[in-house]
This record gives sequence, structure tokens and C-alpha cells, in this order.
Amino acid sequence: EGGPPEGCAGRALLEEAVRTIRDDGAGALTLRAVGARLGVSRTALYRHFADKSSLLNAVSEDGFVRLADALERAWTDGGGGVAGFDAQGRAYVQFALDNPSHYRVMFGVWSSRDENTALRAAGAPAFQVLVDALTALETSGLAHLPREGGIARADEDVRLGKSLVKLGLELEGQVKRE
Repeated sequence: EGGPPEGCAGRALLEEAVRTIRDDGAGALTLRAVGARLGVSRTALYRHFADKSSLLNAVSEDGFVRLADALERAWTDGGGGVAGFDAQGRAYVQFALDNPSHYRVMFGVWSSRDENTALRAAGAPAFQVLVDALTALETSGLAHLPREGGIARADEDVRLGKSLVKLGLELEGQVKRE
């Protein structure tokens, strides 16, 4: 239960869930509606997902896998270093803009990362790609990371949080993109 589904039917259910979230929002998502749109029986539907929460977790997990791939590609294509890290920042924002349904679920109120080991495991590689990039920058002398309280200081966390909230509002069309 949960996780990116295996097989064509599971993948089709996941893709339809993403379309529903894009068109109507995550609150409008129901297993029954997704199954009906695809002509999938209830039995087949519940073989892939136990409930709405497991479907939303699968959307999140799929999103985190895609995000980690995009960040890794950006680092490599950018040649590492500062250029690679800048490319990762652009890739992160581009991922959110290109995949707003995934992004909303990955970082929205529907996510249950604290309670879902598989979802935490899916999100960890995306975060680790960024940590590895920062570590490489520090090792090469291109960055100095403060050590109190972890990788970033509280004021940097607040700034990042505000940026992510603004990005979320841009995705919702509530503020104009600069």
C-alpha cells in the first residue's frame, strides 16, 4: 500500500490522480472517481491503493523520485561546483512549476511523511542530492557552512521557507510570478 504503483493499471491510476489534483485540487481526489474515470473496478483499485491517503503518498513518492532525478541531472549537467548548485536551484523551481500537482502534494497538508517510512525514504534522496552538493562546495572551498543547528542557520531556514510559500502561492495563482 502506498508507493509508486507497479504495472500499467497502477501507473494509470497515479497519472489520473495527478490530473485530478491539477484540475480540481487534492481535496477533490477520491479513489472511486479516479477508478471510474479509468473504468477500473473497485477490486482492482484497492489492489493498488488502500485509501486516498495511500494514493496521495504514491503521488508524493513519485514526485520525490522525479525531483531527485532533476536535481542530480542539474548538478551533473551544470558541471558541479557553483554552476551545478545554481542549476539545482533552477531545476528545483522548474520542477515545481512543471509538476504543480506533485509539488502541492509533496509539501502540502496531505503529505504524511512523519508517519510513512516509504515516503520518508523517497524524499531522502532529493534532500541528499542537495546536501552532497553543499558538501562538495564546502570541500572545494567554495562555501562555508555554519555548523550550529545543522546545515543552515535558522534565518536561512526562514528565508527558504518564505520562498517556498511564495512559490506555492504562485502555483496556486494567488500571487504573480516575478
